[in-house]
Amino acid sequence: MKGHRLPLLALMCFVLFWIQAPLSYGQNIEAADSTQTDEVNPHIRLSDSQEGLLLEQDEITINSLKKGTFTLGIGGFLDENRIRNQEAWSYYILDEKKSQMNIRFSASYFMSDRKAVGLSFRYIRKHNTTLYTDILGDTTLYDERENGYDMNLFYKIHNPIFGSKRVYFIMQPELAYKLTITNTEREYGNVLSLNETRKHRISAGFQVGVLLFPFEGFSLEAKLGPLGVGYSWENYLEEGDNISNSQNFFVHLVPRITSVSFVMTKYFSLRK
Repeated sequence: MKGHRLPLLALMCFVLFWIQAPLSYGQNIEAADSTQTDEVNPHIRLSDSQEGLLLEQDEITINSLKKGTFTLGIGGFLDENRIRNQEAWSYYILDEKKSQMNIRFSASYFMSDRKAVGLSFRYIRKHNTTLYTDILGDTTLYDERENGYDMNLFYKIHNPIFGSKRVYFIMQPELAYKLTITNTEREYGNVLSLNETRKHRISAGFQVGVLLFPFEGFSLEAKLGPLGVGYSWENYLEEGDNISNSQNFFVHLVPRITSVSFVMTKYFSLRK
């Protein structure tokens, strides 16, 4: 949770600022126009700087989200946590270290204005190491390493929020496949056990989020999900031998805060 709170709070502040700025600016322009109609001189015009701002905002909408635009995105996070000398139920933690890395790459192409198709790949790495003693005073070293590979085919739709030129609500239907390989080692006295789990998952669903243009040709986005349905199957191996298999059909209707992802995207125009 610590790894998500700070970037999520910063993004929310950014979004609120950019939503309010175009709205308040538009209200000032409307107020100025109504004043002009009541006064004798109807030829008062916007200053060059004000016109430039409006043109700049229009360019963001027209160029970055227009048909023929190609995008490249990258996102992810790092998180690490360590605990020493702490009681936990029926055992005592001498040393525990948890780390997680998540990195995502994506590419998309706008088939029409504000609608793009694309592919994304995400690599997830988790490493948990725990040294603990049980109620009998025996010491155990537990080491778990997880590697995940997530591939998505998506269709992304952008809709402006409150008519803003910089902030958009995004809806992203997608098809996904994920492979997760988990290796565990447990050392108890002179006994070492090795286990491996391979989990495959296919799913269909969607993600939702908010996209922000701090300036033209570059965006920041936060997405929550995916929500949807899917099917998974899992193989459990012990000392290299296949011990058991399991299958599962799942439905995700409630998002988790830990499923928030952050992506930075660069836009390239392929139009002549």
